[in-house]
Amino acid sequence: MRFVQVVISLLVVGGMLGCSDSDTAAPNGQVNPSMRVTEVSFSNGPWPFTFEAGEIQCQERMGVALKTDDGALYALNGTGTGVSLNSDSTVWKDNPEIPGTKVSLSSMINYALESCGYR
Repeated sequence: MRFVQVVISLLVVGGMLGCSDSDTAAPNGQVNPSMRVTEVSFSNGPWPFTFEAGEIQCQERMGVALKTDDGALYALNGTGTGVSLNSDSTVWKDNPEIPGTKVSLSSMINYALESCGYR
């Protein structure tokens, strides 16, 4: 079951780029509102990153990204702009339960989409 969650997370992050042009802003009309999230405050699932905090960014076409305190921007879904977590796997935690895999991003992606009002 965990393997399936990891595969699904990789597919979401890897890029399903099929949103329509009508999805260009958050429902509140803002394109880039942001919300701070920390490893301590995140209670929706396991914290999937090696850094301790960041700012969720709501982007065009239902894109979501996470900006770290040092300024790095990581795309959380296929329409999010920023560095792919696949290309910088040092910031994506290894899954201690399944060697060779990463902690699922599903909880973080869902949290970001809900925080942005996309769900």
